This record gives sequence, C-alpha cells and structure tokens, in this order.
Amino acid sequence: MSGMAHVADFSRSASAWVGAGSKGFDLIRIYAIGAVVAFFFLWVGNIWVEPGSVDYINIAQAMLSGTDLRDNPPNGFSGRDIGVALIWIASGFPLTGSLTGFIIIQVAMGLAIPIFCYLAIRPWFPKTAYYTSIAAILSLSPILLSKYIHHDQPYIFFTVMSLYFVNKYVFTRDSRYVYLLMISVFAVGITRQAGWGLFWVLMPICLFFGGPKSYKHVILACLIFVGAGFLNSKYRYSLMGEVGVPGVQIFQNLYVNTSEFGVRLSADMGPNVRLILERMYECSLPSPAESKYVKKLKNFNMPPDFIQEQFSDYSASELVERIATKSHLGYASYIMDSGCLAASPAALGQVLLSASFEIAKSQPTYVVRLFLRNSLRLLYNPGWLHNTFGTEPQFQGGLLFPFGDNTTAQEGGNIGDPRLPELAFREASFIPLERQPAFITFYYQIYDVWYRSYHPITIILGSLSGVTWILMVIGLLQRAVSSRTVLPLPARVAEAASGPTVLLLANVAITAIADEPRYRYDFSLLMLKFTVAGIGCAIVIQLIMNLIEFWRIRFARR
Repeated sequence: MSGMAHVADFSRSASAWVGAGSKGFDLIRIYAIGAVVAFFFLWVGNIWVEPGSVDYINIAQAMLSGTDLRDNPPNGFSGRDIGVALIWIASGFPLTGSLTGFIIIQVAMGLAIPIFCYLAIRPWFPKTAYYTSIAAILSLSPILLSKYIHHDQPYIFFTVMSLYFVNKYVFTRDSRYVYLLMISVFAVGITRQAGWGLFWVLMPICLFFGGPKSYKHVILACLIFVGAGFLNSKYRYSLMGEVGVPGVQIFQNLYVNTSEFGVRLSADMGPNVRLILERMYECSLPSPAESKYVKKLKNFNMPPDFIQEQFSDYSASELVERIATKSHLGYASYIMDSGCLAASPAALGQVLLSASFEIAKSQPTYVVRLFLRNSLRLLYNPGWLHNTFGTEPQFQGGLLFPFGDNTTAQEGGNIGDPRLPELAFREASFIPLERQPAFITFYYQIYDVWYRSYHPITIILGSLSGVTWILMVIGLLQRAVSSRTVLPLPARVAEAASGPTVLLLANVAITAIADEPRYRYDFSLLMLKFTVAGIGCAIVIQLIMNLIEFWRIRFARR
C-alpha cells in the first residue's frame, strides 16, 4: 500500500506541475517552456532572408534621413508600409547594421504570442487555454518565423494581440478594449497591407456581443481608425509615393490558374482585359524575339531557355494567344513587370484590379471554385504553388524548415535578398549548425518530428476547428433568437471562438483570393488554428466525458 501511496503522491505532484493551474502559475510555465524552445533555435537556427525584405531597411533609413523614395524603380515600395521599418529602427539597425536586434525583437514577439493566446480564451476555458498554448509552443508555431527576415513574425504578433483584445472586450464589455483593439489592428495594417481589412471584420463582433452601449465606442473607434489610416497614407505618400492597390496580387492569382480551370482570357471580358491583350501584342512587336519588353525579363532572373521556349519562338499574335490560353507565372510577369502595361505602380494596380473584376464578372463559377480550392487547401492541406519558371499546374511544394534542415550545412543559408548590407549579409550567411556538434543529432530529430507531423497536425486542427464552428453557429443562432441560454456550451463557444474564427477565416479568404496556399502563409495562421482547434478539442473531450458518465450511470442502475 505504501508503494501505491507513493505512486499516487508522485502522480498528484507531477499533475500539479504539468497540468493547468492558477493564472499566474500557468503564465510562468508558458513563458518558461516558450523561452527554452525560443532560445534553443535562437542559438542554433539558421537565418532566412525573404526576397524584398531589404525594402523595409531602406524605408527605415529614409524615415531617419528624410530621403525621397518616390522615384525608386521599378515599382518603388508600393507594396510596403512603415510598420516593419519602425521595428528596424527600434532594433538599432541604422546604427549597427546588424540583424541581431531585429531577430531579438522577433523572438520576444514569439515569447508573447502563446501568452496572448492563453489570455484570449482563458475566461471561458481555463484548462483549454493552458494546454492549447503549450501545444502551440511544442509545435514551434510562435517562433517558427522568428529568424525569418520579413514582415511575417510582426504580422502574427499583432494579429494575436488583436485576438486578445477582441476576446477581452467580448468577455468584459469594457470599452477600453475596443480602442486597444483599434490600435493593435492599426499595427497589423502598417505591418502588412492585407491587415487593414481585419478591423472591419472585428468591429461587428464588438457590436454583436457588446450590446447597445457598444455602438458609440465602436463608431468612435472607427472614426479614429479611418483618421489614423488617412494620416499614415499621407505620410507614406510623402516618403514612398503612390500606394499600390492590391490588383497586382489578385490578378496574378486569378490569371495564373485560368488555363488549369479551362478559362481563356478574352477581350469580351471587359475593357481592361482587352487593354492587357492589346498592350501585350503591341509590346511584342515587331516580334517577341526583338521586343525590348521581352528582353527586359532577363532582369527578373528569367532563364534564357525559358524566354526562348515561351516567348521568342512565336510571333506577336501567337504569343498573345498563348498568354490568353496557357497561363503561367512567366506570362504573368510579362504582363505585370515588363513595364508595358502601365508606367506607375498605382496605374498598373488599378488596371489589373479592374481586369480582375471583369474576369470575376464573366467567370463567377471559376472564381468561386478557385477561392474554395485555395481556402480548403490552406485550412487542411497547405503548401500548393506554381513553379516560377514552369508551365505545370499548381503543385504541392517542399515543406521547408525556416531554421534549416539536414541540407542546410551543406548548401548554405537562404538569402533571397542580396541587397543586405555587408555585416548583415555575413550574419545571414553564418550557419550555426556547422559549429554545434553537440546539438546536431538532437536538432535533426526535432526537425524530423516537425516535418513528419506537420500535415497530420494540420488535418487534426482543421477537424477540431470544424467542431468549434458547428457549435459556434448554434450558439450565435441561440443568442440571436432568444435571450435565454438553452445550451450553455455553444453559448460559451460562440463568445470564445468568434474572434479567432473571424481572424482565421479573414486571413484565409485574403490569401485564397490574392495568392496561393503556400506553406509560408500557413505558418502565419498556425496560432489562430491552434486557438480555434483548442476550443474544439475541449468540446470533444467534454462530450466524451459526458458519454462515459452516461454509460456509467446506466450500468450502475443495472
């Protein structure tokens, strides 16, 4: 008996240390576990420099020096904003020229992300909040992009912060959180332009759950947000010039998939599609082989053999026919990057956005099918893209570990933007795995588990999210038709899950219509997926416990 008592004592003690507890104790353990994981990869993980990331460094230096970036070719900084540049300034990069400060800030963000996740759902599901945060940390979701040099990690951080504030308002009805939500979503917007729309899908949640007293605060927050956005756009224009509209990305996504879905570009679609086809013909004269616009494609690292096979071997009229019927990224680059269609980024974006609307109007079934395919793949089976210099349909690309896999030490780092200053370039070129023999085996085991479990975990998260959404809809309908709560659990699910669901689905929708369901975008969604799925997991466990209790009582009566 004494041995069994010791085992029981040990079990209770282990449960007390590992299991969910008080808020303060939970936060300490979430931070401690997150810190161990984050600092391990800070020490041994590789740096990944995304193409275009140096734009933010140049913006930061221009903000400090007053340099005018408006005439920067070829498309200026039309797709960038000042948020990440401010982080570069805060990191001390303009003084040091080192990536270290920026990476440390991103690692600090990674430590805070699971804490915001925990605090966002704890009011309704305390144990679920704790276990969800721990599971997210062990999946590496909060720090996966912490050494990825671009806007992704700040975007995730401010998005999860916005999740915390919207859920905090839903639970407390405290108007202060509406304004804090406004500030956090503003930070999302100036970090990545796709984030501007998140404010307008979160405000209805505040209105729905906040009651009549919420209207004046929501309206005031909207006015402040619009005013702040206007001031930001004025400053941004004075610094970088015209703000590009999202037409380029949307058109590329719609165009590249047309031939795969059996859709042909036609002048009958509308005046802007007609303009595109006419300009492609004019710019291909006297022949694609002699066209200065086709020759310009070499500046975008397009292989000469690809240019020969896809452009130069045809007449101008034949090339336009191929552009209309055999879409791929090479032809999309000719339309968007050659300078043939429009002289300025804003004009180019406007033509392509209008052309996108014309394609959608003439082929609505195609757009819906494309949107649903990309959305479902992003939710359940991500990693799909088109080959930059290929003609094949969308395929599932390789799943790459941002910190480096077992080929990193042999092949070197991933520096997609060679414009890095000298010191930063040397830092990005350094491969920590080459100098960490004690960690090599352990590191690769972690990578192997992560690689093998990525898709199974994605499917599990998607399935649990489906459970959450079913009960969330029940809860919302219940709340809408009656003030009396018939089923307590769906009501709690609706309050806890509305914020993360809207943020997740809004991001999925933006990506599905404007880009491809590649792994990089899924990395940005993982924390939202874990949050929604964590609630679904709690429901499934509760249903199982209820079923066990039902059968226990039934057998006891017999």
